[in-house]
Amino acid sequence: MAMKNKGKNWRVCLIRKAKTIQNQVLHMSAEDYETMLLVRYYKNSTADLSINELKDLCAYLDFLTGKQFNKKQPPKVDPQARKIWVLWQELHKIGEVRNPSIKALNTFIQNRCHINVESYTWLNRFQASDVIEILKNWQKRVRARSA
Repeated sequence: MAMKNKGKNWRVCLIRKAKTIQNQVLHMSAEDYETMLLVRYYKNSTADLSINELKDLCAYLDFLTGKQFNKKQPPKVDPQARKIWVLWQELHKIGEVRNPSIKALNTFIQNRCHINVESYTWLNRFQASDVIEILKNWQKRVRARSA
């Protein structure tokens, strides 16, 4: 019984969303809206649509508004975190780091740098500066050995 009510509420919300976009955002007349339903779904009314059709209708109406809701912007990369990653990869290329993965980098930061964070991207700027200096010094020692 609870699932039917939940599905019914979901359905009502989707119908309201479609009607709101139709009337307030797109200013679409009732005849144009009904024609669109007939062309897309072969049905005269929003109430006749299944939940999947209602989801598709809402997505289509959102598309008509010109808004892009599902486009996620990539997270902004902290320049210091990027530098840490580049230094780690360079150490791997010269053979000093066997495992170039993020997990290995995070473990290195926890064990060798004694900074207790789960991800190098969560370091504050002072911690990140310390890690960068440690990695740079490591690179210098390797270059001095090979020279």
